[in-house]
Amino acid sequence: MLKGLLANLPMLTCLVMSAIMALELRCGRLRELPSLLRFMLVSAMLYAGHYVFFLRAEAWLPLTDTLYVFANLAVYPLYLIYVTRLSVAHRSHGIYWLLAPAAVGALAVGVLYAFMPKAETHVFFDTYLYGNSLDGLQGAALWQACVHVACKVVFALIVVYVLVTAMRRLREYDKALEQYFADTEHMAMRSVRNVLVLVVVISCVSLVFNVVGRHSFADSTAALAIPSLLFTGLLFAFGYVGLHRTYSIVDLEKLRGEMRAESSNGASTPGGDAICQRILALFDEQKVFLRPNLKIDDVAAMAYTNRTYVYQVVNKQMGMSFAELVNRRRIAYAMQLMKDTPGISMTEVATASGYNSLSTFYRNYRLYDKDADHAAAL
Repeated sequence: MLKGLLANLPMLTCLVMSAIMALELRCGRLRELPSLLRFMLVSAMLYAGHYVFFLRAEAWLPLTDTLYVFANLAVYPLYLIYVTRLSVAHRSHGIYWLLAPAAVGALAVGVLYAFMPKAETHVFFDTYLYGNSLDGLQGAALWQACVHVACKVVFALIVVYVLVTAMRRLREYDKALEQYFADTEHMAMRSVRNVLVLVVVISCVSLVFNVVGRHSFADSTAALAIPSLLFTGLLFAFGYVGLHRTYSIVDLEKLRGEMRAESSNGASTPGGDAICQRILALFDEQKVFLRPNLKIDDVAAMAYTNRTYVYQVVNKQMGMSFAELVNRRRIAYAMQLMKDTPGISMTEVATASGYNSLSTFYRNYRLYDKDADHAAAL
């Protein structure tokens, strides 16, 4: 009974998260939920294959193993599609070609099972699926084993590609956010970064268990508990993070569209130097950078101009992102505060410098403490 529960736990987790996502989808709360829901449903298919495998239900194995091969090669491309919907404005349909190996692999496995006699299928199960050996296999059974090995190799290549691509896209998205906002944490961007951390962990674990093979866990309940509990926790965390993410490229593109509309309305505006002087006056005299969650909208309103011109002055004329401008000033202020007030706690320094959390302060402190003198001169 315990073995059945352990084998079933990841699949049940995926199904529960899928049900929650389906309810959220009806409310229309998160635009990217369809992509995340597809990922969870295919993951449930994957772990259903695991469940049948570990219970040695050979009557169902030809069907579930075929579905398992498809799901195993499809889950990471589906994850990348989800990340792309979160972080890329202009998406190419070419990304769906990443699902081609899953379709081809499942088709090959399904066709071979259809042409394998029952006795040959049983030999394949005992020798390869549960024994991880090719000894004595011949004909369709040998071809079936070769297809499974090829799918493992393709799986490893897909995981590496998805991991590298997802990291690059989220990094580019973070840089784009910093052009408009000083505190990205305020927009729940921490959850997007947490998704990336989960992908790194899941990718490493998947590669390890892909090399070790499912057969290593088939005969031991204790050994089965390790991947079962690990993947259950990771899948739950993945779904939780996805459900609580509130900002995406759609919101950023909406902001950019509003700024383009502002710049094309024909209203007169001072020159770039004049706007730059206004911004510097706000930072030097009013110290607006100390305001938590400062946005480019706030500076534009105080400088009596629009967001487009502030963006152009900061990113092009000053040569840095809005987040960098604000955080350089904050760290310079914090370092001066520590010099002027011996014994002040770091929490007080972080709060006085405009940060919502100590962790955000430390992250920016590590980035800009060496440039504090330069920041003060900006």
